Amino acid sequence: MNRSLILIMIYCFGILGLVAQTSPASQMDGEQVVVSNNLNVDGSPLLYDDWEDATLVDVQGKKYENAQVNYDGLRSKFIAPHTSENNIIELNSFHYREVQIQDTGDRFLNGSPYGSLGFLRVIFEDDKFILFEKFSSIKRTKDKETYASVTAMYKIKNTKTLYVYTQDDGLVEVGRKYKDFESVFGVEGLKSFIKAEKLKLKNDPDLVRLMEYCSSRM
Repeated sequence: MNRSLILIMIYCFGILGLVAQTSPASQMDGEQVVVSNNLNVDGSPLLYDDWEDATLVDVQGKKYENAQVNYDGLRSKFIAPHTSENNIIELNSFHYREVQIQDTGDRFLNGSPYGSLGFLRVIFEDDKFILFEKFSSIKRTKDKETYASVTAMYKIKNTKTLYVYTQDDGLVEVGRKYKDFESVFGVEGLKSFIKAEKLKLKNDPDLVRLMEYCSSRM
């Protein structure tokens, strides 16, 4: 074989091998590199202010330690940083069943088994029910007029919604008022309990205390 042709083939295979080794998207099947487009956007659809160290648990139970992630409420997916600052990696939602954030202690479960898109943060869990919180975002158009033209601007609105999951009723949305919990759990007297315990239903520890009480009355 021609020596020049051999050298060209070696060079090409070497480049392909280098790309496979350095591309973060090649670490897991189904992960995609996408453009991070933040132009003309007011607000952020990300749950955390910065990348968080996390443990990823795949569907087989294998753990991947010290992964850097954030949760994107628009994509309903966990994302990871890419070597290019203009790109991010969308983690394969079908590959992971759980994500554990190390610093905050937040624990997320894949919403698919519970009939929900994306990942759900676990606030309380026992053998009777699970209380989830879902972070989601929408992008609204907000045109910005200048002297010469109109520029399409977008505003991000984030929401955190509570859901209760039971084997009998599946995933049910619940508000943050005592009447909402009374309706879902069929437990009366929650107003008096919340008042006596001075609970604020925007706080996780107070929600856990309320869920423990509801569970004990079921």
